[in-house]
Amino acid sequence: MRVLPISLEGEHIPILVKLDFEVTKIAAEHEAVHIGLQAAVSLGIKRLGVHGDSSLIINQVTGSWKFRSKRFAPYQVRIDQVAQFFYQVTYMHLPREENQFADILEKLAYLINMPDKLIKMPFCLDRPSQLAYVYFLTIDEENEEEPWYRAILNY
Repeated sequence: MRVLPISLEGEHIPILVKLDFEVTKIAAEHEAVHIGLQAAVSLGIKRLGVHGDSSLIINQVTGSWKFRSKRFAPYQVRIDQVAQFFYQVTYMHLPREENQFADILEKLAYLINMPDKLIKMPFCLDRPSQLAYVYFLTIDEENEEEPWYRAILNY
C-alpha cells in the first residue's frame, strides 16, 4: 500500500506501508486513505488535497456513494474523525495513468520482504545530476598523453 504526500512546492514524500494483517483490496484502499490523512496531520498540514486512483474509494469517502457492506462503515467514521484536523480536505479521482509513481510504490511495498522484528524501513530516493566518480577523477600531470577517461570527464 502506498501514500504519496506532495507539498505545494512539488516535494514528494513517499510512504510505503506493508499491512501485517489480511484485508480485501477495498479495505486496503481505505487503510491507505486513513494512513495518508494521519501522515498529513503529523506533518502539520492544514489544507489537504487527496488524489486517489480508485473512483469507488474517492466516491465512498466523499459520501457520493454509499457502502454496500456495513463492515466498511467504520472506515468512514475514522476518516471523518481525522479529517477534522484540517481546515479543508478535498478528494479527487486521479486516473491510474496519471498515478504511475504511486503505482510503483505500491508494487515495491508488496515485493519487499521485511524481517519480522523490523517495524520501519526508511526509504530514500535521490536524483543526482552527476556521475558519482566524476569528482574523484584526476589527471596525471606527469603523463603527456590524455588519460582514457578525459572524454568522460569533459562530457
